[in-house]
Amino acid sequence: MRQRVVDLWYSHYWWLCACIWLVTAALIHFFIFANKAPDHQQLSVFAGFVASYFGVLFFVQKHKLEQDQFVKELFVLFNGRYDHLRAALDSALKTNGLDEQQRLTLQRYFNLCAEEYFFWKSGRIPTVVWQSWRCGMDTYISVPVIRVYAEKEVRDQSYYGLATELRLREMDHVD
Repeated sequence: MRQRVVDLWYSHYWWLCACIWLVTAALIHFFIFANKAPDHQQLSVFAGFVASYFGVLFFVQKHKLEQDQFVKELFVLFNGRYDHLRAALDSALKTNGLDEQQRLTLQRYFNLCAEEYFFWKSGRIPTVVWQSWRCGMDTYISVPVIRVYAEKEVRDQSYYGLATELRLREMDHVD
C-alpha cells in the first residue's frame, strides 16, 4: 500500500500540489477574506500563501529529483551485480545438480534479490522496476533444481520476507 502511495505521489505530484493549493486557497478565502480583513492583511496572507506554495513545490520537485537519482544508483548497482552473476546463473540452469560454486552463486543471487525486494518494499524502487526484476526471479525459481535450492535456502526470514513474496512455500517440491 505504501509503495502505491509513493508511486502515485511521484507520478502526479504537480496535479496533487495544485489540488492542495486550490483547497487551501478556498479555505483561506473563506476564513480570511470573507471575514472582511483589511486589504493590506489580505494581500500579506495571499502573498505568504503563494510563497509557501512555491516553496513546497520546489521542495517536492527537489525531493523527487533526489529520489530519481537514488533509484538510478540502485538500478546501476543491482544490474551490475546481476550482470556479474549472470553467466554462473545460466550454467546453473543447465544442470541437474548444483556444485558448491553454483550454490554460492545462487546464494549471492538471492541476497541480491532480497536487497531489491527490501528497497522496493520500503518504497525506494518504483513498482514497474520491481515487477521487471520479479519476472527475472520467477524465471530462475521455475527451474526445478534452483527451486529446490531456494526452498531450502530462502524459506527462513533472513531474506527480508522474499520467500513470502516469491511464494516459495506454496510451490510444489521437486526432488
